[in-house]
Amino acid sequence: MAVPEREGHNDLWDRADKLLRNGEAASAISEVLKFRDLNRDRPWQALNAGIWLVNNGQVGEETLKIFEEVYEIVTGNAELLATLARVRIMSRHDEAALETAAEEALAALALDRTSQPAFHSYVLARLLQKRYLEAHFATLATERLGVDLAILSTLSDLLSKGVKAIEIKAMGDDYAFMIKTETPACVHACGQFLSHNLFESEELEYTRTFAADAETMLEVGTLLGNHTAFYLRNFALKAITCVEALPSLAEATQWAAEHNRPEGSDCVINVINAWADEAVGEIEVLGHKVRRAPIDDLIDGPVDFIKIDVDGGEMAVLAGAEKTLTDGPVRLMLETADQNETAAHAWLGKRGYQRHEIFRHRGYANHFYRRDS
Repeated sequence: MAVPEREGHNDLWDRADKLLRNGEAASAISEVLKFRDLNRDRPWQALNAGIWLVNNGQVGEETLKIFEEVYEIVTGNAELLATLARVRIMSRHDEAALETAAEEALAALALDRTSQPAFHSYVLARLLQKRYLEAHFATLATERLGVDLAILSTLSDLLSKGVKAIEIKAMGDDYAFMIKTETPACVHACGQFLSHNLFESEELEYTRTFAADAETMLEVGTLLGNHTAFYLRNFALKAITCVEALPSLAEATQWAAEHNRPEGSDCVINVINAWADEAVGEIEVLGHKVRRAPIDDLIDGPVDFIKIDVDGGEMAVLAGAEKTLTDGPVRLMLETADQNETAAHAWLGKRGYQRHEIFRHRGYANHFYRRDS
């Protein structure tokens, strides 16, 4: 949404942007939230804090709180209400939050019936609720109104017809994936597949040379098996272990591994449904009770290449994988949420890792590290 005038506070935003670029996201967020607190009596100014957080991928409870506070004062604005719905969806995935977000999106459409952000939030909420027919009917309405939600329209249409998997051609090869909508990241991944892309394709391409001779791999956080399938197709692997917390996504990863394994490959595939952490026990993940365990307890032996993508939980994963990460030469692709980048870099540096490349995205970055001894 449009950013209100900043009234002479450009130095604050410049400072926050610089802190974020330097990997000091926690300090950047603190600066922005101070600005919000100083402008609570001027809601359109306070909203700048929320907009900055959204634009930089820092969507969470604080961001949601800002938009809720502002909308209590500035009602009747379709764009603001549609953004509130989107922030709610990205911050929480429980049924109550998704239903509230859908209602907010509908209220925004009552104010502006051609609002693309409102339609997008409504369709996304229904997809996450697995109410696929409602999502598809909404996308049909967008077509009549000239609002472009083509990918979500295709996805909701397939799911409403009971389609479970699709075949695509991407990065010069044939792939097959299950389509699931458990999280916003799943919806994004499905959108990439329907566009005949693999997500994080630049990172995948870089991995071809960075880990060219890898024979054993560990992937922590697999989503729908995007990276798993690529690794199986492009490396002469003897073994790959995949750790995924959500049972349905562990199932999708197993399916992707089996359907994308090259003919004649004798690679040993091991998919583990667990929450990788430094603690031991059980944890509830989106309504499912899941085993909680350190990587060091989940796998045996050294691995050549490790990929970790756990949406902000990377420090706990690293702490629980110290033996694995220091057992010989290891190459690592680590996704860090912006607020964890500095801490993760310091942690790995103390253990002999050197960073070779960074791929930055909104709200997170993928880092390639190597430890040679």
